[in-house]
Amino acid sequence: MAANGSLLISPHSDDLALSFGGALLKHVLPTPYKALTVFTRNDYAPLEQGKQSSEEITRIRKEEDYAYLSSLGIDLVNLDFPDARLRGYGTFTATKSILGEKRPVDDPIFDSVAERLHQIVEDVSPEYLVAPLGLGCHVDHLIVCDACRSADSKVTRVYYEDLPYAAKYPLARISKIALAIDEKAEPMYVDIGQEIQQKIDNLRFYGSQLSSHYQSSVLGYAARLGKGKGAFERLWVSKKSHEPLVGDRRASPYVSRRLHMQDVPHRMISQMLGKWW
Repeated sequence: MAANGSLLISPHSDDLALSFGGALLKHVLPTPYKALTVFTRNDYAPLEQGKQSSEEITRIRKEEDYAYLSSLGIDLVNLDFPDARLRGYGTFTATKSILGEKRPVDDPIFDSVAERLHQIVEDVSPEYLVAPLGLGCHVDHLIVCDACRSADSKVTRVYYEDLPYAAKYPLARISKIALAIDEKAEPMYVDIGQEIQQKIDNLRFYGSQLSSHYQSSVLGYAARLGKGKGAFERLWVSKKSHEPLVGDRRASPYVSRRLHMQDVPHRMISQMLGKWW
């Protein structure tokens, strides 16, 4: 089967808009695009008024995602897996936190997600497979990243830098993480100077989730990547043939995305000097 455009994988309904929204507007990868949102059953919509059921919040967030991608002419498929909160994770629970160093392959849902993603990659046969790096150690992002890493080795992988988490990392640390995931990955700097305002405006599609804080994070990170020369997104492109799948767990070797202890003082000093990169 001939390669067919680009398959865009998003852990949650807002991740593509936050991390890959400028590249989408520029059409930097081959079309047609097909978007896949993996963890679409959830109970988190912090900007919604009142207390609503997870079913209602799931409906609202799916509608937001559909509206955003439809505005770009992109077809959307929802996989309807429950997100981390519905699987018993808590943001501030030390024993089972959404943000942690849990190996994604150890999550009971990993095999189901990987199997589904691998089957869709085989059916769609995309030329490019777009996935998150897993920055921030959100377990859902790690699951999606590692499941995509172990998919069909003939597909060219493109990794985006997960926002808002990427904003806390030195750029050099992100580079090390990307190269640990794939030593032959190469950075692609996407100039989104003409698209940055539209990218920010498009975040308003996600009215139940994204406050103005997210807009500031996106703008600040784009400027950091530009190093005073405009607004950019950075993608990591890999054409490496991957090793065969590991047993029945279908996982690539785990790569830690945790910030190192020295990264925090590096960030503080860099920000004071006005060179936070």
